[in-house]
Amino acid sequence: MPVVSLSTSVANVSIANADELPALQESVTIPKGRVLVKVAPSQGSATQNGDGSEKQKSANKQTDDSKEIQQKDIIRETGATEKVKSIRNELESKLDYKHFARDSSHGAVSCESGEQILGALEMFTKYVQSHEYIGETVFTDANHDVDHMVGHLTQLLNKRLKHAQDRVSGDYKALKDSLIQNSRTFVTDSKLLVSSATQSKQKLVHHVNCSIHTLAKIVFKSGQIITILTNQDNLNMLGSKVADVAMAYTATVEAASDAAGKPLSDPNMKLLMKRATSLAAILSSFMKTLKALETR
Repeated sequence: MPVVSLSTSVANVSIANADELPALQESVTIPKGRVLVKVAPSQGSATQNGDGSEKQKSANKQTDDSKEIQQKDIIRETGATEKVKSIRNELESKLDYKHFARDSSHGAVSCESGEQILGALEMFTKYVQSHEYIGETVFTDANHDVDHMVGHLTQLLNKRLKHAQDRVSGDYKALKDSLIQNSRTFVTDSKLLVSSATQSKQKLVHHVNCSIHTLAKIVFKSGQIITILTNQDNLNMLGSKVADVAMAYTATVEAASDAAGKPLSDPNMKLLMKRATSLAAILSSFMKTLKALETR
């Protein structure tokens, strides 16, 4: 049984079987974030006769320019957040067409067939994979979208359990192999997410984006497999485990947002480590579940 652990101090990830994880990344690539503009110092200099008026003017100009840059930064961040909300609302409205109706109980949509639900799931997970989460609401937006994806997956699972005849054909082995690979990547992403909380908010935001993009792939691949599985025990097992992973992930993201940049002795950081331990245990169980899906 693969054992995953996210160490509380350095957030290391280990698995009993060495082939369960790809090589861990040694460096972190920070994505494009806010543009910090450096104002070049004035080329002119005060005269040597003691007249410092030119130097003072240059200093005042730099101060004014810096204030203007900060104001533009705030406007850009606010605008980006509003754009994110606009894109999400537009996408969600497109899901509510013809046979689709809003189901407020879990934020997903109600569809007439498993194929329609899978189509809605594919549409939303593609949006998540292509979206960059930024702005002041980055963590709540990410968790909202995870809940939305799981709502679609749960609806698809319930439909399959009630209507076995909705099964569709597909390359089961290729889908399962892809799901396992995505899950291994997600283990690494989770390790880096927890580790980045001890560094800076910018790095944390980067790893939230990396991990939610991978999680979206896991959710959709799981949905595809659910449409072709015939064994109801396997259906229930896969669907519930993916939901467990998603729930543990959102709890970890929430804790990380509160702990970002704080010392390990801080109560928020201690809570994050508890969340990380829980996520590690659930990921171990999830990897075991994927191994058990050898038979359909």
